[in-house]
Amino acid sequence: IDRVVARETDHVMPFVWVSEGDFETLTTALEGDSSVANIELLADLEEERFYQMEWVDKSQIIGYMLREEDATVQRATAHDEQWTLRVLFPERDGISTTSQYAKEHGFTLDVSRIYDVDRAQRV
Repeated sequence: IDRVVARETDHVMPFVWVSEGDFETLTTALEGDSSVANIELLADLEEERFYQMEWVDKSQIIGYMLREEDATVQRATAHDEQWTLRVLFPERDGISTTSQYAKEHGFTLDVSRIYDVDRAQRV
């Protein structure tokens, strides 16, 4: 993910560089994914593509993190209809409130690691 823009309260528009894999398979997968809409190919280079799209519905948790917790999505990957995110929260309680939001809205959220930036070690 290159940049993510929160637009209004229910749409998030990421700009995504794709540099690996079968681009045609990716395009087909994106078009069939109900969590994304308005997919637009902005640049088609030899070994990379640059897309803009909207995350909607099932992806509203990402918008919540961006708008309400001032989080930054540093990396996002998708596989088998499951997203894996690396997210930076400015405050530690942002993780807890996002987890609560996920639970209230029927999302599955698994936190695999938490790093404390001040101490530069895993917590």
